[in-house]
Formats: sequence, C-alpha cells, structure tokens
Amino acid sequence: MKIIHRSCCAIRRGFTFIEALTVASGVSVLLALLVPAVQNARDSERDVLCLNRLKQLGLALHNYHDSHLTFPPGWVSRRPDAGGYSSTGWHNQILPYVNQGKLYSVIGPRDGLRIPTNEQRTLLQTAVVEFRCNSDSVGEMNPLRGDWGTTNYMGNFGPQPIPRWSESDFWPEQINNLKNGTAKQHFPGIFNVNSSTNISQITDGTSQTLLVGERSVIGRSGIWPGPRSNFHESDVVADGSYASPLNHSDTGFSSRHSKSVINFVLCDGSARSIHESVNSLPDLTDSRLARGIFQKLAGENDGMVVGGGW
Repeated sequence: MKIIHRSCCAIRRGFTFIEALTVASGVSVLLALLVPAVQNARDSERDVLCLNRLKQLGLALHNYHDSHLTFPPGWVSRRPDAGGYSSTGWHNQILPYVNQGKLYSVIGPRDGLRIPTNEQRTLLQTAVVEFRCNSDSVGEMNPLRGDWGTTNYMGNFGPQPIPRWSESDFWPEQINNLKNGTAKQHFPGIFNVNSSTNISQITDGTSQTLLVGERSVIGRSGIWPGPRSNFHESDVVADGSYASPLNHSDTGFSSRHSKSVINFVLCDGSARSIHESVNSLPDLTDSRLARGIFQKLAGENDGMVVGGGW
C-alpha cells in the first residue's frame, strides 16, 4: 500500500475589512476618551501654575511693602497731560522681588521712559515668566499694546471705571491732584497713578480685597514695563467696575482658563479663582445694595465688606 504523507501548511490571512473597521472604531473611541482627559489635565496644570504665580506676586508685593511701607504705585507720572510719556509701572518696581534684579538694575525706577537706550529697549521687551499665564496666547512681546514685554497680571484699580483723560468734566481736578501727588483719594483701589497704598488703608479687610488679577488676549493682555502714556493706564491696571465685565472688556480682568474663571491674589496673599458670573451691579446710588460683590471686592476702604461665602 502506498502511503501518501500530507504536510500541514499554516494558513495565513490578514484582517478582514470588518475586523479592520472594528479596530479603527475601538481606537476612535479610546482617542475620544483620552484626548479630553489629557486636555483637562493640561488645563488643570495651567490653572495651578497660574495660581502659584499669583501667590508669588502677592509675596513679592508684600516684600516690597515690608521694605517701603507701601505697595508700589500703579505707575509713576509727574506730567498731568493725557499724552504724557511712557512711564514705569508696578511690575517694574517689584522686579528685584521676583528674581529679576539684573533687569531692574539696568532699567531702574524712573519717572518715564521717554527715550530708552537701545539696551533698555531690548530689556523692555524681555519675557518675564513670573508675569505670564501659560493659558494666554499673546507672545512674549505684546503686539496689541506697543510690542513691549507681555504681562497677564494686572493691578486692581478699584470698583470704578478707568477714567479717560478726554473727559474734561472729570479730569481738571484730577490734573491738579496729579501735580500735588494726591490723586489717590479719588480711586479706592490698590494701584493707580503715583499711589502709595499701605495695608492699614485696606479697612475692608485684606482677605476681602483684590490685589492683582488676570488679563488675557480677551482684553489685549498687558505690558509689564509700564503704561505707554497716562491715557493707557489699562496697560498695567484693570478695574472691577460694572462697566468692565469679567472676560468681556479691554480694561477689566479676563482669562483663557477653562470653566470661565479668572484667578486673583488678594491683599492677604491668598489666591483664588472667581467665576465670570460673579454678582456685579452698577453703582447707581449711594446704597450699599447698589454695588455688586465683585465691586465690593475691588474696593479697599469703601466700607462695603463682602463677608464669607463668595
């Protein structure tokens, strides 16, 4: 009998079309689950980094206060006219307290930067990471505000709108006060022209008063060297008025964080997030009920204390 041996051959076959679709669908589902999770993790990391930077700014401002017995002026100006000239702001004053002593030693505090040297001009465009929030999209130099070095942290100007120098009904008295160095009395905020706010003046409570908050590309961010002129005070400060709603104003506070929150550091050095929907009301009368929670937080000594639970 003839015996025939048959060899066993392995049968190779690839994925069928249906199997390939199944795998692709599974990968798509995984990506759909993973991408938002990764994005949320990145957003949370940016939120934490921003709050930490604000805490560091709060510490720097308190160290400045310990040395000078006052917080730095919002910006320095001895010329009362609207145009004035570029001047140094509060960010510049605290450079030595945020590990930027070399930068400060070249620029230094001064009443204006009318004709900066080439070296100073380059330094005024320096990226200072301590003044930046990673959630913002504006570059190291702010093309929306004269191409000077960008900042995302603005001083609290107070619960009133930032005034315009062209408003002749308001500014004549302000001009005289500028000359006399007494403009502070008109603005119940921490930072303004030639201001010298000390902690004893914050009678509403340091834990109930805003010190510094964010501004993003939504409000054209800011610049850290100082305002381009007296007319551009919003380069370094932001107001907490009803006229400057959160995330909807060039002169108010804003951020690109998720969940529509803006981060702040309070006058006691603590940092926290405030939702853009926080209670905000126009100051129509002298009644305390006519001012919203956010306006009360922006005032330092108006007697309108928010209390807990905000």
